[in-house]
Amino acid sequence: MESLPKTIRYLREPILAIADEDQDLLGEGEADTTLLAQAIKQQGSMHSEGFAGEHAEALERWLQDVATPEKGWAAPAWFVQAFLMGYEMFDMEREQGQ
Repeated sequence: MESLPKTIRYLREPILAIADEDQDLLGEGEADTTLLAQAIKQQGSMHSEGFAGEHAEALERWLQDVATPEKGWAAPAWFVQAFLMGYEMFDMEREQGQ
């Protein structure tokens, strides 16, 4: 996680928080995404529209180079990548009326 690119380093804490949870919750879609959602919302206030998709792509590129199954944060990081893509696809800020 130390080599996470600067532009997406804000995702480190949310990824590690999800990694600390029971991974069965992640598989069942019940992971606590509060910290992740807060981090993305904060970034949304500092970046232009489309940032979530760009950050998802950056995270995916990074993960392809470093994520291996034995790393406890790998599955949570892929979950975060998918969460960012969903955020981008469904324009969650607009949906929430913000």
